[in-house]
Amino acid sequence: MAAAIAITRLDLSASELRAAAGKEKNGGAARRMLALALCWKGPTGRPRRTRAAGIGGRCATGFIATIRTGFAGLRNRAPPGAQAKLTEAQKAELARLVEARPRPRHGVVRWRRVDLREELKRRFGVELHERSVGRITAVDVSI
Repeated sequence: MAAAIAITRLDLSASELRAAAGKEKNGGAARRMLALALCWKGPTGRPRRTRAAGIGGRCATGFIATIRTGFAGLRNRAPPGAQAKLTEAQKAELARLVEARPRPRHGVVRWRRVDLREELKRRFGVELHERSVGRITAVDVSI
């Protein structure tokens, strides 16, 4: 059995944690605060208290470790998302390409998203969906 993590942040009591959970807009953070309020009473009976809160012992240990940084550590964080396929320099070149209008060597008389997608694939080796090309050009370039 792993050693218990000592609760070092004692500036909030269990009742103050419950009050803070009542004011919290983030549901996940409020649930974690309530679970911590149950654990705050002491190490004896902590497994029973964590089960009452609907969390596991390891999860409670993680919450206790996270509360050391404050309530911000208990809130859900948004995932970072996918990395952009085009760099800023490539986006700038795409903007210059759209503003300059197509040349006869491009084989089109006006830029469409399909044509820009093919040009991006030819120049940079980056494959994007037509909607993604439209999103990039709508935000970065007014066509």
